[in-house]
Amino acid sequence: MLTVVIVVYKDDENLKKCLKSVPFEIKRSEIHFLVKDAEVRNAPKFIKEYSVNYRNFQYISNKDYGIYDGMNQALEYVNTTFVLFLGADDELIITNKAYKRIVNKYFKNDSVSMVYGDVLLRKDGRVYDGKFSKYKILKRNICHQAIMYRTECLERYKFNTEYRSLADYAINIKFFAINTAIYCGEIISIYENRSGYSTQVIDYKFEHDFFKLVYHNFGIKYCFVSCWVIFLRRFKRFIRNI
Repeated sequence: MLTVVIVVYKDDENLKKCLKSVPFEIKRSEIHFLVKDAEVRNAPKFIKEYSVNYRNFQYISNKDYGIYDGMNQALEYVNTTFVLFLGADDELIITNKAYKRIVNKYFKNDSVSMVYGDVLLRKDGRVYDGKFSKYKILKRNICHQAIMYRTECLERYKFNTEYRSLADYAINIKFFAINTAIYCGEIISIYENRSGYSTQVIDYKFEHDFFKLVYHNFGIKYCFVSCWVIFLRRFKRFIRNI
């Protein structure tokens, strides 16, 4: 079973759109929905109105110290085997039929730490980004909006809150290193890549630690690739700023 966690902070308009966009068959399925609100308040009226359309819905409001701290906190309320994280400006579009295929084929395999698919990029409608290998994961990340993590694995490792916008990338590298990430080939959600947090915030701490993360998880063989990736990122940023 799956819990979809929607993390939000002072973004009611996008949260309304996100909740409204979920396919009806998914709202009434066994999937659980949890809204983790970093603004301390009583549940707003629209939450109460929308929640009646969901079979399993929960709203949590408490202070956190950033997106990944909020995601870690949300794990304390998750009691399903897998969990998927969305931002308030994303949309869940997976069909119930596709979800059942994933459950039957992958969720019952205890060795799987994450099942990932694709997202549609809102900016240009492109599908991102197919099956990943160890080399590909060093070049770019998988959107967490396309990933269903095994809850107990995330509880064990947690998102590193020192990374402001790429803590999920660090987790994904770890799961790829131990060969427990499985590609399902389904489109899971629409990712807001025009103004999403990770597209706006440069994670210098992650960038600084990238070589070390690769070395500890993949070994020296992959470190040469990581050096080239770091160089290209910094060079592109330099060119943009000229």
